[in-house]
Amino acid sequence: MKRIKLEELKKRLYKIYPDQIFNFENYKNTSSKIELTDPIYGKWTPTIKNLLSKKRKCTKRYLNERIELKLTKKQIKDKIFKVHKGLIKIDINSYINTATKCKFIDIDFGEFYMTPQHVFQGSGHKSRGILKQIKSQQLPLNEVKKRLSKIHNGDITIIDNTYNGMYHKATFIHKKYGNWEALPNNVIYKKSSHPSGGLRKQINTCLKNYGTKHPLQNKKIFYKVIKSRWRRVIINHWKTNEELVCISSYEYAVIYYLNKNKIDFDWQIKKILSNDMVYFVDLYLKNEDLYIEIKGYFFSEKNKLKWELFHASNKNSEIWFINKISELTSKSKYIIKKEFDIEHKKQHTIRN
Repeated sequence: MKRIKLEELKKRLYKIYPDQIFNFENYKNTSSKIELTDPIYGKWTPTIKNLLSKKRKCTKRYLNERIELKLTKKQIKDKIFKVHKGLIKIDINSYINTATKCKFIDIDFGEFYMTPQHVFQGSGHKSRGILKQIKSQQLPLNEVKKRLSKIHNGDITIIDNTYNGMYHKATFIHKKYGNWEALPNNVIYKKSSHPSGGLRKQINTCLKNYGTKHPLQNKKIFYKVIKSRWRRVIINHWKTNEELVCISSYEYAVIYYLNKNKIDFDWQIKKILSNDMVYFVDLYLKNEDLYIEIKGYFFSEKNKLKWELFHASNKNSEIWFINKISELTSKSKYIIKKEFDIEHKKQHTIRN
């Protein structure tokens, strides 16, 4: 809107709203809300833009002065029947006017409350609306089959008697991977396929890009991920100067001790387990030929299983919990956590 001087603005508004009292204290521009006082209904706060664009009334005045649509009981019932064909009836005793909510009864879905004017326009029970929407998006079975053949090159078919619409699960058959259940909408429009096929595609992509079945099985990617964590501390190996990422206070305490005492070690050693899972064991003490897993506790059963499989095939391995780490470093759990927090805060400040 073109900028208008305040004096010109006042002239226009006084002309359009001669009975209103204006307060321009909050005026900054035409998008500002200002306070008006209606002589009968009190204060209201419209924007100047709205006041200029169209004749406005305060809400109380509008509600009291609007012209209500007066219909007889028979007219109301006839109007509802014409639109909804007997599926919806009105509780006529709850009727006040066409703009006030009252009670309706859907013969299939029960009671609901809505303004009569909306019901006259075709609105109804929420559940019926959802059902109507789903039916409007249905595809005939023959069309579903055609699209499946075109999109998935004939690899996927549907079992006819399981099809009950695009948003109900049906049973599909993949030539290579067999049966599975899915929403037809997802298989057709989102081009989803058998879970095993998607997994195989993901594995092939990872093998091509990283040489592993999962990105985190690649040591560079794994290290990049843990290095990106907010709560971590980086400490350099005393001998190789390699950056070592510690994501827990226990890891930091152990590495700090090894560095201080110049004990040779490797960090985050990749191992392939007997079930082909990849496992990164925390520490390898070279002089002792000993693998160490540093743990506060096991986060999941899968995490615990990995350790058990690794330990079963590597008897030269131990798991160190807080008691062992406190004994090794001669520090309490409180001191270990405090030192980690101080170093983390220091490094975080430098990064930022």
